[in-house]
Amino acid sequence: MKRKEYYYFYRNITKVEYRNFLENFDNNISKYKEKCAKWKPLMLEISSLRNSGIFGTLQGVDYDEYMKVMRHNILAMAHYAFPNVVFDLKLEDSFLCSWTLSYKNGPTEEELRAATNFELFTVYDFVSDNVNFGKIIEQSSDFCSFAREFLGEKYGVCVVREIAL
Repeated sequence: MKRKEYYYFYRNITKVEYRNFLENFDNNISKYKEKCAKWKPLMLEISSLRNSGIFGTLQGVDYDEYMKVMRHNILAMAHYAFPNVVFDLKLEDSFLCSWTLSYKNGPTEEELRAATNFELFTVYDFVSDNVNFGKIIEQSSDFCSFAREFLGEKYGVCVVREIAL
């Protein structure tokens, strides 16, 4: 038998936590930049493949090359943190994530979150008021630069851990 666990890497916070996050902007942007600096040397820049604008256009760009760069960047983070784990990465475009990274057995959710920063690949926050389901909002552009530079127009990573029982 097998069991699957799904881990989503976007901030799921309450309105109060979100307000506090914005009020402590300077401290939070500093932490964000530290995380980005840690992973940037492993990444291939995707923004140079696009023409311009937030999403840019892919005119004149080899789409396969574009996808290879996105795949490389996600897998680089995963393999750096867990070099002995075999990861599979698929483009799926589901709710809040474009990529699904899967593996069998391997690190727990806590170990994965401690060793990686997949949340850097998202441009969304899920803000709830603990009554309604909440709403999805785009992060301040200050907290999206890593995702836009290294993941292009396909945002977010969902991780699936398959556990043999």
